[in-house]
Amino acid sequence: MYKLSLAKTVRKMLVRSLVVVCLASVVWGQEFGFDTWTTANGLPQNTVTGVVQTPDGYLWVSTFDGLARFDGVKFTIFDKGNTKGILNNRFTGIFLDKEGTFWSSTESGVVTIYRNGAFTSFQVPEEIEIPIAITADAAGNALIQNRDKVYRLKEGNFVEVSENKLAFAREFYYGRSGTKWTLTPEGILQEKS
Repeated sequence: MYKLSLAKTVRKMLVRSLVVVCLASVVWGQEFGFDTWTTANGLPQNTVTGVVQTPDGYLWVSTFDGLARFDGVKFTIFDKGNTKGILNNRFTGIFLDKEGTFWSSTESGVVTIYRNGAFTSFQVPEEIEIPIAITADAAGNALIQNRDKVYRLKEGNFVEVSENKLAFAREFYYGRSGTKWTLTPEGILQEKS
């Protein structure tokens, strides 16, 4: 009889807790609104391939038709037609390094960097397979990676680094602790430093 009473009490407490959590989430959800931005609101294209926030507070968005800077009200579009230093509009990703410089990559293997108010683009050499992606090393510096190798951009040249990238890895990332996370077709590998 004691066990049955205890089970009923626990069940009632769980139900009450669940009701409180559900009500709290409904109230919390009403505090926040969501806005959707499209080409009708100034985006250059509706497919967003990446988003970063720079130290000056702007949100930068990469799309298949250029880059856009969002100030909270409107978008300013940067593309090869209106911006010196941009060679290709079909951006596949965007990355912010530890110094606040943002790096973006394109379908055709162009790396575009925005630093100190200016864009500079670099075409990967023919011997580097595309597609490419940009990620960071453990110190937060930009790395350019393709299917099987990793590069740094030094003085305008793509220099292969001795980073251990597994041939079957898609991409890798470093956590703040220095742990390396590798994305593979089979799952995620974790390598502690």
